[in-house]
Amino acid sequence: FLNVENCMIKSFSMSNIRFKGNALKNPSLISIRNVNATDFRISKCDFSAIRSKVVDVINSQNVILEDNQVEDCYIDCFVSDNKSVGFVAKGNTFKNNGLCMNNSACVIARGKNFCVSDNFFCDFSYAAISVGMNYQWKKDAECYGIIENNEIHYSSEYFNHAEKYTLMDGGAIYVMTQLDDVIVRYNRIYDYCGVYANRGIFCDDGTKNISIYGNVITNVPNSFSIDLRLCPQVASRVSDHNKNIMMMYNLMDGKYRFEGVDKNSAFLGTNFLISKKFGTKLENVVSNVSFADEDYYMEGSVEFGAKNLI
Repeated sequence: FLNVENCMIKSFSMSNIRFKGNALKNPSLISIRNVNATDFRISKCDFSAIRSKVVDVINSQNVILEDNQVEDCYIDCFVSDNKSVGFVAKGNTFKNNGLCMNNSACVIARGKNFCVSDNFFCDFSYAAISVGMNYQWKKDAECYGIIENNEIHYSSEYFNHAEKYTLMDGGAIYVMTQLDDVIVRYNRIYDYCGVYANRGIFCDDGTKNISIYGNVITNVPNSFSIDLRLCPQVASRVSDHNKNIMMMYNLMDGKYRFEGVDKNSAFLGTNFLISKKFGTKLENVVSNVSFADEDYYMEGSVEFGAKNLI
């Protein structure tokens, strides 16, 4: 539908357009490539049954996607690559996406100074948000930004029949290895599961340079609420893996894992653990980690609001 390439734009706005369906052979419905913009904005549009990527941002600046509705789409929805700067996905609603059943995400954020905030995600096959660069990729650009104030969950149909709709070994927020400075805070994740080992926040393959705090994660029954793990098979390939990591002030009702390699660069602070129907199980598998206070256990009902924990 729209290809914008190789240009400088001071201001661009597209809003209130409804898109329904396209061909899978197309790489994306909207492509923004090599665009140096001050304000490139797509807002209040409806996207449904899109078989390609919905919006693909490549080596571009200040692309803002806000207040859009994205439903029944097949693969990755909003994507920014590692050469982009100032990518924003804010206030969007995503429902029933990832229909191709591949390792897709509703929002993929890479590059410099990205922001994924205040979005609502319901029902997706693999991940709501994916951030960072795979350990196998050549790191030729910086990757830093923030993921905050998002609400992520499964409907009762998805949750109760996860084997029909989901893949295994994923995360509601999926974090890859190579980061420069990423903050994950104030997100609420609940009623999320999958075929096997689906985490609330999953920091895979030796994630580094990340701070995780003030998140509320409940009813993630088949794996960790937060999993920041060390992977021996990739440790030799990534310098400084599992370093400059911090996790504190999260509220969870399930187990978590936090693995570091250097006590001077891994900080595990106080987290708040609550009991629910399947119980609370704390699991720390930690090497040379600097600890703060012990976790604080809370019994009974809890009024959710992660911001109040800080």
